[in-house]
Amino acid sequence: MPCDTSCLECKGANAGDCLECDEGLYLKNGYCISACGTNYYGCDDTNTCEACDASCAECTGESSSECISCASPYYFDGSSCISTCPDGSYGNKDTRICEECESHFTSCVTCSSSTTCTKCDGDFSLYNGQC
Repeated sequence: MPCDTSCLECKGANAGDCLECDEGLYLKNGYCISACGTNYYGCDDTNTCEACDASCAECTGESSSECISCASPYYFDGSSCISTCPDGSYGNKDTRICEECESHFTSCVTCSSSTTCTKCDGDFSLYNGQC
């Protein structure tokens, strides 16, 4: 029985019957596709779509250090997805990226937005989101 043109090997003649894909395509749920989509990456060794680390929304590989963007509740810190942003930054809930507190907050240790400080350096007091 002939395979769909996207399949290298199949169990039937339909596109969803693929068992193995031509080079440049990735197997996902019986289909050979060119891009694996959200929460998956294309593994070139096996020509299959593999799941990203649970912290990733998009990735280039299986580990948390190969995330391109993060899934909720994680934030991207420039190299990986983390649950809490480091001091001097806050987790932007829209972009899922750790962003720095405004530079004029030199005495601000943590912030909840770019303009609202939540914890001040030991020598300063917090008042209305300012140190």
